[in-house]
Amino acid sequence: MVIQVLLRRQAQILPDSDWSSFINLVHHIPEFQTESSPPERWETIQLISKAAYEYTNHAAPLPLIETITARVSPPSPSPSPSHPPTTDNPPPLRQLLLNTLTLVTPTYTPLGLCLSPLLALTNHSCTPNTVVSFSGPTLSLRSLLPIASTSEITISYIDTTNPTPTRLADLSRYHFTCACSACTTHTTSSHPDIPPSLTSTLPTSTLTALDSEAFSLLARAKSSPSPTDSLPLLRSALALFTPHTPAYPPWRQPFASLRQQYVHALLSTQAWIPALRHSLTIHFDIDPVLFPQPWHPVRVTHAWVLWRLIVHVAGLAVEGGGAAGEEVRAAFKDHPIDWPIVISALLRSVLANVGRSHGAESRLGRVVRAKAREVWGESADENENGRGDLGREDREWEKLRAVVGEVV
Repeated sequence: MVIQVLLRRQAQILPDSDWSSFINLVHHIPEFQTESSPPERWETIQLISKAAYEYTNHAAPLPLIETITARVSPPSPSPSPSHPPTTDNPPPLRQLLLNTLTLVTPTYTPLGLCLSPLLALTNHSCTPNTVVSFSGPTLSLRSLLPIASTSEITISYIDTTNPTPTRLADLSRYHFTCACSACTTHTTSSHPDIPPSLTSTLPTSTLTALDSEAFSLLARAKSSPSPTDSLPLLRSALALFTPHTPAYPPWRQPFASLRQQYVHALLSTQAWIPALRHSLTIHFDIDPVLFPQPWHPVRVTHAWVLWRLIVHVAGLAVEGGGAAGEEVRAAFKDHPIDWPIVISALLRSVLANVGRSHGAESRLGRVVRAKAREVWGESADENENGRGDLGREDREWEKLRAVVGEVV
């Protein structure tokens, strides 16, 4: 990335305004040079800078290139109770880089890194008022709530659904201590870090050990070579919470992230019914707490993935042959679902919110509208703007809740 910045500037592709914005970003070199920062980090910055300087033959002096490298250098995260550095879980170099964003698909699958000097000036909040969204090469900020013209626009640098100690540890690599209202009051998603249901049932030491082991298993699962390899780790992690439910809320981390990762693995292995059950738990009990705005991009993305899964399961229920079709029909034997009602209700919800979450003309927005026309045909506009039969929809959703069953 350092070489790209230098070559673009040298070829006059990088505008003066972007270059100035980038040079004005904080580089944290004094912190890298101090004893409190790992010495190998500063040595790495020097080596990268010298290599970029010699490769590009850039006119900028080496000290300036060192500040450029420092602005996009990978920080070494401080050890924390949730991510201890061990031989099987070393501190990863592949962390979110300073002053860069993770480039993602419309469904928030990571693709790489994006450097936006202007957006890098945006401050962090654990209760941000905007979310970064990508649609192809277009980057936008989607508002989560009304923002006055005099108010500061904020984003999150980290996963703000994590408890306060984990958030503070994650933010330490950005060289500041967060003092937002969520961190000072030890709350996450407007709930206490340790809900009353846990304070009355689990000693703090037991809860800390439980969270630490679950976070460790989650990290190992994410680094597994394949979804199949991650399944045993995820099942072991989820099983840790079995003795503590329902006291341990399904939306508390790392329980929520483990379930989401488990859904990804189940979908990859075509385990449709378990994936549906856990996806419905996310839809009903997790996303409304962690992402209270119906138009939050993550919540809309999860709803869209759930819609596609329901369409597939409905197809298997109606006409699916073989073991997969039999499994689906057996799962819904006692709770027959009116699939068209569910499909229309969820699609209508996604349509109502995708304009705010991603943009009406974003890639996801266009895909959702195309699917609506495919499902509803000439009545697409009427269905999109209508409310449907709320009574029938509620009854079908209650049946799906029953099918969730005894899911951890």
